[in-house]
Amino acid sequence: MRTLDAINHNYGRNMLHLGAEGLGSNWQMRQESRSPRYTPHLDELLKVH
Repeated sequence: MRTLDAINHNYGRNMLHLGAEGLGSNWQMRQESRSPRYTPHLDELLKVH
């Protein structure tokens, strides 16, 4: 935090901030690929090769 504060002091307020800081309430999860069931069936899982 000291390093973050020092950079913000030297280069201007809010030059750097924490990753989750500043997320607005207008963000929504994209759910078009979500399964309608609580838990997916095994055949619905992606296969990665």
